[in-house]
Amino acid sequence: ASWIQQQETALAESQQYLKAIQRDAFETRNETILIYDRISSIHDEIEQLQTALSTSHKALQKELDDLELSQAKIKNLEKEALDAAKSVADTMSTMQQGSLQNDLPVVAKKNATPTPRNTHNETPLATNSKSLCHLVDDNEESQMLKPSSSTDNLRATRERAATAPSNCSSFMRIHDLDMTDSTHGGTTTDASSQVDSLSSSTFTSQHSNDLFYIDNGVCSVLDKLFRLGHEVVMDESSRFVPTKDTKNILNKYKKLNPLYPNHSQDGINDSDSNSYPRPLWHAAHDDDILIWTGHVDHNGFGSDWPMCKGRALIQASPRELLDLLSDSSQIKRYNKMSQGREDLYILQASVDTTEEESQYGFAGSAKITRSLNKPKLLPKAIEMTSLMHSKPLPSGGYMTVNRSVFEDNTGQPKNPRGTIQSEMLLGVLLMRPANVEGTVTELTTTTHALSSGVPEMFAKRAGPTSAYNMIRDLQTLFAKNNSRN
Repeated sequence: ASWIQQQETALAESQQYLKAIQRDAFETRNETILIYDRISSIHDEIEQLQTALSTSHKALQKELDDLELSQAKIKNLEKEALDAAKSVADTMSTMQQGSLQNDLPVVAKKNATPTPRNTHNETPLATNSKSLCHLVDDNEESQMLKPSSSTDNLRATRERAATAPSNCSSFMRIHDLDMTDSTHGGTTTDASSQVDSLSSSTFTSQHSNDLFYIDNGVCSVLDKLFRLGHEVVMDESSRFVPTKDTKNILNKYKKLNPLYPNHSQDGINDSDSNSYPRPLWHAAHDDDILIWTGHVDHNGFGSDWPMCKGRALIQASPRELLDLLSDSSQIKRYNKMSQGREDLYILQASVDTTEEESQYGFAGSAKITRSLNKPKLLPKAIEMTSLMHSKPLPSGGYMTVNRSVFEDNTGQPKNPRGTIQSEMLLGVLLMRPANVEGTVTELTTTTHALSSGVPEMFAKRAGPTSAYNMIRDLQTLFAKNNSRN
């Protein structure tokens, strides 16, 4: 009887355990049903999202198709207008061909040799052209030196350069150069003035071509471009806004010296042209790289595209840095995106050339280059053809200005090579000694460029990054060279 009672007790416990298991199984089943319901609901939501996405994609594709159609129509209209303007400009240029003065060969085949100047029966340069390209020293950076009377007299007797062949013309945008002011005494040649006025009147929009036939006034063009570049690169106003990282660096400088940037921190007299940092100047220190973004101060061509400025110290003399940046064969050493740069035509080779020594009447070097850059996120390389002009500064440094040139007044390349055509509206490289010994250079870069095949949002982000990377690579390159020495 005791055994039977034990068995009944064990059976009762087993039944209770079985009931507990059944209860857990029932709860698990209910939870499983809920999970299946949730999965089904999520699946329905996914299908709804896919349907909405498909509808949006179709609508977007339609908008893109409409946009492409509109762009094609606009391009056809622009081409017709450009062809008409070119036809009229060519006709008027031909009519005035006998009166062209101061002609200059600019665009020519690679490795071509400049035509020697004629020594007989040539028209002298105008005595009132005043195309000197001087800068004052650092104490009065905002003003330019006036040409001396002796230099004017010398230019008046210099024979002009040989006439450019008809297939070697070059055009540059002058919408921001003020080529008609009294500085040049109104001596711009008739043919170039006609091309300028035709372009300006024909294309009245914000993106007016405003192209100038620079073969007829290269000294004036280089002078004006150099002045503009100097004015922009020296501008420390609020038109340039620091990036987030640069703002943090400037705040750090401010904490270390509450007078920054209005005080020379090296104990060197501010009136000394070699003093660094200079008064009213956002100087860089150590290996810091300062980057700003800004805008141009006109409403002309490209005014809706941003401008980028960078500044840093490079462990090299200004001349060493200039020689590297001017050597097209060395560009891949400090520009990782570069696929090469070639010198199409060297107008004046040595940066040490004076106005008196120059065949054309301007100091410094000048050449036309073609460069290719391939950003990782773009399917094609970016191509740019530009005129590069370098000249010494009275302070002991150098400055280089850069602007795109074209073979005709359409503002488009004649022989596209399947690349993205980019245009340099203004490029400036300011190289000044940052110490008394001249062994360290403060490099300030300014870049204002646009590419018709590059999204504007990408360009706005890529500009500061490209400027930073190039400056950082230059710092690294010279640091390695110094360590080897």
